[in-house]
Amino acid sequence: MMDYLLTNPQNSIWLTEKFFKGTSVNNICGYVYIKDDVNFDVLKKAINELIKTNDSMRFKFKEENGSCVQYENIYEEFDIETFDFSSESDIEKKALEMANVPFTFENSFLFKFILFKLPNNSGGFIVNVHHVIGDSWTLGLIAKEVTGIYSAILSNTYEEKQFPSYINYINNENEYINSEKYIKDKAYWDEVFTTVPEVASIPSMKDSKNIAHSCKGAREKFIIPEQEI
Repeated sequence: MMDYLLTNPQNSIWLTEKFFKGTSVNNICGYVYIKDDVNFDVLKKAINELIKTNDSMRFKFKEENGSCVQYENIYEEFDIETFDFSSESDIEKKALEMANVPFTFENSFLFKFILFKLPNNSGGFIVNVHHVIGDSWTLGLIAKEVTGIYSAILSNTYEEKQFPSYINYINNENEYINSEKYIKDKAYWDEVFTTVPEVASIPSMKDSKNIAHSCKGAREKFIIPEQEI
């Protein structure tokens, strides 16, 4: 099992994780609601297909000598729990609950899926990912891919495909860092910032014992009228 260094974007997220250790500051959570009868066995299979064909979903992280490295796990089928909800408001409550539970960062999968079922047999899934393996754009892609795979399985047209590998991105970044272009680019930016701008200061929970700061966030929800979609 090969270890890979974090990419530059991942490093900044890991530093945030270290600073706000034990919090859910890096959680990104959302849900997909299918307002039709749902085949939950097929939906579970669709989510597993997504995990199977995306190496970044299966990455785990560990700290070594003050640095963080990542490694890919071989795919094994995930048992995804199903919850029975009585109303749509229960979906929001569960998503909020999941968003507020910190991931165990060391040597753990940094995503969680659950299925939910409503009394009329409609339903869907909630997904929570750590920012080091995804972002809000990723949630949109997850929604698109899982529902696409789900529909294809139902219509017997599904063909497995491998999604772009994050390992390739890691290797490409390493190649750039060790290239002549990187040396030239670094020289340019070193010259641009010969005079270092004044560093901005952002209050944090660790700044002062006399000031209460929090990393707690909130979410605004906007419903787009169907005729505008």
